[in-house]
Amino acid sequence: MERVSKNFGRKTALNNVGFTSFPGEIHSLIGENGAGKTTLMKVLSGLVVPDRGNIRFKGKEASILTPSDARKEGVGMVHQESLLIPAHTVLENLCLGNRFGSKGNVLPYRKVRIKLEELRDKTGLWMKEDKLIEDLSIGERQKVGILKLLLRDPEILIFDEPTSILAPQEVADLMSLFRRLSRDGKTVIFITHKLNEVIEISDRITVLKQGQVVCRTIPEETDVKKLSKVMIGEEVGANLANSGPVGATVAKLTSVKALGVLGEKKLMDVNLVVRRGEMVGIAGVEGNGQKELAEILSGLRRPDGGTVQLPREIGFIPDDRGGEALIGSFGISENVALGLVKDARFRWGPAMLWGKIEHYVRELITRYGIIATNHQQKVAELSGGNQQKVVLARELKRSQDLLIARNPTQGLDVKATSFFYKQMMQLLGRDFQRDGTEQQAGIVLISSDLEEILMFADEIYVLYNGGLLGVNKCKASKEFIGRLMLAGESGRVMSVKGDGCHEGP
Repeated sequence: MERVSKNFGRKTALNNVGFTSFPGEIHSLIGENGAGKTTLMKVLSGLVVPDRGNIRFKGKEASILTPSDARKEGVGMVHQESLLIPAHTVLENLCLGNRFGSKGNVLPYRKVRIKLEELRDKTGLWMKEDKLIEDLSIGERQKVGILKLLLRDPEILIFDEPTSILAPQEVADLMSLFRRLSRDGKTVIFITHKLNEVIEISDRITVLKQGQVVCRTIPEETDVKKLSKVMIGEEVGANLANSGPVGATVAKLTSVKALGVLGEKKLMDVNLVVRRGEMVGIAGVEGNGQKELAEILSGLRRPDGGTVQLPREIGFIPDDRGGEALIGSFGISENVALGLVKDARFRWGPAMLWGKIEHYVRELITRYGIIATNHQQKVAELSGGNQQKVVLARELKRSQDLLIARNPTQGLDVKATSFFYKQMMQLLGRDFQRDGTEQQAGIVLISSDLEEILMFADEIYVLYNGGLLGVNKCKASKEFIGRLMLAGESGRVMSVKGDGCHEGP
């Protein structure tokens, strides 16, 4: 890709960018939120037409104006936001765009099933064919997107934030797949914010900043701290995980049960206590009851059994920001206003005080570093990371009693992730002195990122097959928790008090 530029109105997304990749390599493309990574790859995959610039494949210039043009050149992309059809099954979505010589409106079910079996044997990736996309978790939808790409057997495979909500073993499996593809001579382009994965898997690394290439390097000549400094101008990674005193119970679940739409058990006899000043970390492979637990804790659904005690003020960060947290056709101010309808500061009777709201939103944009043309810009036009910042800005202000967060840092660059962690510490009352604990919030972090759970959680659980397994905080490790997530081994509930550990109830 040579001298590629793209403007969206007054915003420059790409400015004279050059990008080169070779057969048989894994090339990581990194940068802070809004740096232009996804836009550059959308140009390569035919979803965005550049204002100027050239694309060459094997030395020959190509005209990439549509996704069909890109497919003919052997380019495929797995997107950060799902482009699947929710009301169709997994098999139907896999057949769309993978016609394999079929004609008219007949989908090639038999041929796709044969190829799926081949992929299952080769990669270990597999999904139930008859499940509707709308019934899948975000992680499961991501797997379907990867399968859909692999079925096309492209020469250049682009993965946009594929590991953001995968469990550790699933990440390891995907890394193995990358290596296998590169050994077969494929070109793998990997967009991510997880710099440890970049160092581990890459052959080469390109860093974008404000729509321009600022660094080209290889893992042997860099490390996480150097990459962080190139991306955002500073080293990030200060240890924020200092325990503090806990206060009164802020949320409690007793023998809670939840059923699925077909009456299947999603949660079974779940008991959980969340105290002020305490973070409870819950790990688990997607599909083990995370969605139901988060909805009950946030007050969005009633349990099918048991009792629930919740506070009045609850912030909720879902993992599906596009489907559950934001309205893409609304502006930033309108999306933030959805969380202010009960706030007396921004109301006059039934009317919303839009002047005050817009002033408030401008402050949030500055504080959270949201890259946008103005407060009225539609959130659908923002990068995935900046969309996530809008959700965080709205929900953290509503979390003075309780915050429920599912994979809250997905799509965030290292600077934004560090900022979010500081905000969590502030909610817990650990970054400054308080008199008592009455103003502290409780936090439930439901995450597939075991590093953040191990770093910040006071209590750790694994959600397996609808039940909670307690983990010894003092002896917890990624390997042990990973085994619990996959096999459901028994564990003991442990809690942290002061500098030591002791067995809890």
